[in-house]
Amino acid sequence: MSKHLAAPAGALTPSNNANVPTATTIAALDKSSGTLNNHLVSFSGEAIGDVVNAEPGYKWVTVADTGDNNAISVYMTDQEVAQIHDFGFYGQSGDLITVDGIFNLSCRQHDGLTDVHATTVSVSSVGHADPAVPSMTMLVLALALILVAILIGVVHHLLRERNM
Repeated sequence: MSKHLAAPAGALTPSNNANVPTATTIAALDKSSGTLNNHLVSFSGEAIGDVVNAEPGYKWVTVADTGDNNAISVYMTDQEVAQIHDFGFYGQSGDLITVDGIFNLSCRQHDGLTDVHATTVSVSSVGHADPAVPSMTMLVLALALILVAILIGVVHHLLRERNM
C-alpha cells in the first residue's frame, strides 16, 4: 500500500542538503523556533478533514498528531493524495500516514503559511469507524436522572390531587 513519489516540480530544496530527513513530530514542528526551517523532515500523523484544492496537480491535506491537538498543512501532489482513502472526523479515524518533506516555518510560495511540501507520502495504516461506546458512568447517570424525573412527576401529581 505504500507508494513513494518524487518531489513535486518546483519544490523547494532543503537547506540542510541532506538526503536523509530529520525525524520529528508535528508538535515539534508546531513549536519550532526555526531550527528545522527549510529542512527535510519526516513525521507521521492522521490525515484529517477535507482535501483542499491548490494549484493544478496539487492539494492540501491536514495531518494531525495522534492524541494531540497539533496539526500541519501538507502540500502534496494529486497522486500522493490518491493513496489516502480515509480522512478523520468525528466518529472516523483517518489513515495514518508518514510524510517526508520540506518544512517551511513561513512559506514564501504560500503567503507565509507554516507548511510542509511533501516529497514522499506513504500510508502506514488505514482509517476506520470509531463507534461511540457509552460509558457505564453515563448510563448510570442517565438512569438516575430518569428516576428523579419520575419521582418529581409523582410528587407533583400527589400534591395537586391533595390541593383539589
